[in-house]
Amino acid sequence: MSPTRKAAVQLAALSSHDRNWIWKRLESGERDKIKPALDEFLRIPPAALTVELHKMRNASIPSPRVRRSDDSDLASVRLAATKEVVPLVRSLPPASVALLMQVENWRWSEDVLRSLDLPSRNVVKELLARDKSAQNVVLAEWLVVQLAARIRTERSRLGPPDQKFDSLVGIAD
Repeated sequence: MSPTRKAAVQLAALSSHDRNWIWKRLESGERDKIKPALDEFLRIPPAALTVELHKMRNASIPSPRVRRSDDSDLASVRLAATKEVVPLVRSLPPASVALLMQVENWRWSEDVLRSLDLPSRNVVKELLARDKSAQNVVLAEWLVVQLAARIRTERSRLGPPDQKFDSLVGIAD
């Protein structure tokens, strides 16, 4: 299955709220590329979509984890300061927060959970308690890439960090 069809089937399997949230954040070229396949998958019955997802996962994904340790986006998210990541992650829908937290044991995960309102925190915890073998790996990897891009954008907007000032006022990760 092509990467475009994989993305489309993953999007089709999401709730309409989560699908619309992601759709708005795709670039127009990405939307144009995915739309025909997405429309196709949205027309098939949910049971058939589940079979398609199962075939795709079993055929092409050896693990529910993103395993590209040399990926600069993954490294960027791993190395980002907690104070950079928490506001960005908490702006995501709870299902996306849970999916992102399943990628690996991020050092900022507990801080993100504490920052969420109680209903969102409960949804995230419930989703994290479920079987991770059904994790949407393509979407999880996309979330890591998007988070890394948002971290870079925020850094460029704010300028270089003043580490001396941060240590003087007690701001730490």
